[in-house]
Amino acid sequence: METKIQEVQDYFKNKILEGDFKLIQIEQYECTLLIDSKYPFQVWLGNFDRPELRYITKTSFMNIELNDAECIYLHGLIQFDIRHYRTSKLIDEKLQEVRELKAELLDSNDED
Repeated sequence: METKIQEVQDYFKNKILEGDFKLIQIEQYECTLLIDSKYPFQVWLGNFDRPELRYITKTSFMNIELNDAECIYLHGLIQFDIRHYRTSKLIDEKLQEVRELKAELLDSNDED
């Protein structure tokens, strides 16, 4: 069984390193890669500005770890999408928060 699990892990790891996936979700600290239009894998992005060892997981028994060179390569594959997300979506969210705070402050000043 261990051999089969390793074969499956290697299959998915190779798909990831070949760029044979679709980036389906990006969040602040994690993104989701979809392999074979069916299998989602989460990639930790907390330290995205430094390509470090990323932990990729699908299930509790199948965990894929990348060495330093593989992390740098994967970083190159997804960095544009992640940077775009961070410079558009996150900034938009923060600007919306500022607008809401400003409206609250103006409303509270009107009440005084």
